[in-house]
Amino acid sequence: MIYILLANGASVIPQFVPYIPQLILLLWAFFVFVTYRHRVALPLYGIVCFLFVLSFAAFLYGEYDEGYRFLKLFFNCLVAMLLATGICQRYEENFSEAYSEAVLLFTVLGIIGLILTSFSSWSAVSSIGDRVYHTNFLTTWLMDGDFDSSHTLFSPFPYRLQSMFDEPGTYGMLLVPAFFYFFFSSRFLGAAILLMGVFLSESANAWVLCVLVMILKAIQLDRIKAKVFLGIMMLLVTTVFWSVFIQLYEIKTGIDAAYVHNSSVGVRSDEYAYVFNSWAYHVLPFDDMKVESRFPDGISVSYINWYVKSGFGFLIVLCLVFWRFCMKLMVNFKTGTHDGWFPIVLGATLLLSGFQRSSFLDNILFMTLTFWAIFYSDINKRAKLVYESA
Repeated sequence: MIYILLANGASVIPQFVPYIPQLILLLWAFFVFVTYRHRVALPLYGIVCFLFVLSFAAFLYGEYDEGYRFLKLFFNCLVAMLLATGICQRYEENFSEAYSEAVLLFTVLGIIGLILTSFSSWSAVSSIGDRVYHTNFLTTWLMDGDFDSSHTLFSPFPYRLQSMFDEPGTYGMLLVPAFFYFFFSSRFLGAAILLMGVFLSESANAWVLCVLVMILKAIQLDRIKAKVFLGIMMLLVTTVFWSVFIQLYEIKTGIDAAYVHNSSVGVRSDEYAYVFNSWAYHVLPFDDMKVESRFPDGISVSYINWYVKSGFGFLIVLCLVFWRFCMKLMVNFKTGTHDGWFPIVLGATLLLSGFQRSSFLDNILFMTLTFWAIFYSDINKRAKLVYESA
């Protein structure tokens, strides 16, 4: 079932094999609907109502494209809630392993696909607007005009690794929780392959998050020798790749003169500065849609895009989601167990991605993973406790 989920949403598979992945996903959602009981957390009711009101308001304002978009997100949200329930029933408390092994398989196939691109230029092609996707059905690369998102800086291969997902950055974010699982489970071969995937994706955020995971592992180890060994390994890796880290940082922040006008930090800083100075013009949904002319290539920060389209209501919904996440985090610290840390890492990675990526709760994959991590992941654990205490 996890493969059905990963083949939709932020995947490009439906671009090349249309209708079939979506149909299988909907059939699974329908099966869950007619088979299992459903528990819906209060913030999820808020998200559903919020999306429905936004779609209604968009049609009322004459913003028909936005109306259809939010109506689609409304139905996506309902499906994602069913899928999150299905994950709980199908995998119980083993979803972390199933997810991580699925991402590992995508990574292995993606690396094989990159190797093949060095010997053959054959690819199937599909486009969404200015974005042109190429795939050899093992990995994908993207041609999107001046952005050239698949262009490599350090990789020995011609394209950044993104497996079958829409961007290298998307793949990198999905990879981090899987790396956490393998690394903290001491399954170091899988962790090493995923770390290779992180490097080949050239996703700066994924690099930083994986380094944090390794630091947390070093702190968590009880044996001094193990801590020293892991510390030495991290120091060697940092020393070998230090120049690579610095160059990527310079490009992302615009310190490198060649990227000063098109750096990730520069683009996002302009968007944050705009909202900081003009937030009062976007308190109500669709209050000032002229912002699209200011950012003709689209807004790259998901939270900012949501705010300028949907107004102050989005901040209320986001606060509810962060509040629930913080509650889960506090419970984990209080219990002192390691069982619940995968949902925390998955949820934190997705929430953090909204601060610098264009996708957050914008597709079924991200919605389902976020809902499961924050609202559903402890359902089986609660049921087990109730059963044992009965």
